[in-house]
Order: sequence, then C-alpha cells, then structure tokens
Amino acid sequence: MMEYVGNAGVQYHDIIHMNGDLIKYAWPADKINWNPYSFTAEVPVKMMIQSWRGTQLKEFNSIDHIHSAEVVLFLAKLAGFKGKILTKEEPWKGCFEYSVVVELGLA
Repeated sequence: MMEYVGNAGVQYHDIIHMNGDLIKYAWPADKINWNPYSFTAEVPVKMMIQSWRGTQLKEFNSIDHIHSAEVVLFLAKLAGFKGKILTKEEPWKGCFEYSVVVELGLA
C-alpha cells in the first residue's frame, strides 16, 4: 500500500453524468502527500467537466484516512463488532486490486 501511495501515477477516468456532461476525473492528479503519523493521505483531485456551457476545471485535495484492515478489525472489536476480511475469499478475491473488503457485524 505504501509503495502505491508513494508512486501513484495519474489515472484519468471518464464518467458520463446523467445530464449528458462528460466528466474527466483524475485521482490522484499529482503526487500524494502521505503523513505516517496521522495515517492520512492528501490526494490532489482534478475534474474537467465538458458540457454545452463549455469546459470547467475543478481542483481540490481529498484527505483520506488510511488504516490497515487489521487495525479496523481491532477497533471494531473494541466497539463490540465482529468482522472478517472478505478479500481473502471467493468471489471477492481479485476483485479489488489495491483494496481490502471488510465485513462488520454485531458481535
């Protein structure tokens, strides 16, 4: 995960809004600023919106809190939940390349 955060390349995704606007979305749009003490990643985001009104460029920073699945499960247990990591099982295995799917339920 840390290797990806440190070397994430710009990735553009095209999305068609329900009103027909084309949105070109870049996450991350530049180098991610990782703070290992607070487990936060400041991620630059760009959105280019193309519509009949013209083209607009929106830029902002997303602040993402990143924790390991083990830490999430530990904290959930302290709060009275049981949980498991689903991406170790089929059909979840291989579905999310850089993600972990965690299931939480009442203990």
